[in-house]
Amino acid sequence: MLFISKMCLSAQASRQQGSTIVIAVFIIVVMSLLAAALTRMLQDSQQGIGYEVYGTRAYLAANAGIEQAFIRLFPLGGGVGSFCADPDDPPVITLLDLSSQTAFHGCVVTYECQTLADSTRKLYQIDSVAECDAGEFVTRRKIQAQAKEI
Repeated sequence: MLFISKMCLSAQASRQQGSTIVIAVFIIVVMSLLAAALTRMLQDSQQGIGYEVYGTRAYLAANAGIEQAFIRLFPLGGGVGSFCADPDDPPVITLLDLSSQTAFHGCVVTYECQTLADSTRKLYQIDSVAECDAGEFVTRRKIQAQAKEI
């Protein structure tokens, strides 16, 4: 009787040896698919962070263009600069190259000033557009500001 049960056990073990290989291959395939999916998610995350960083740089560069225009429009010594175009004239476009600055690497700003028609005081509108080139992608931000003479 003991001999028969040993034969049955050895027959079952020999039938089950092939299933171990199938299970191991299945586990390797599943783990490879998980690793590929995680790698893709990581790449997408890194690209999203790159867009955010360059978008913020472009926004801050556009703010720098607005500040530069306000400095030209309202000089520190007082008075009003002759920087803005009259209401009937096309706006004067000025280029501010920030690409040599470490924080704004690859960013170029253009800003323009237009005098708007107002019955009591002069109203100025400044448009600033910043474009930051990262090689793979370009981010662009536009800011508009208005000011009145007091």
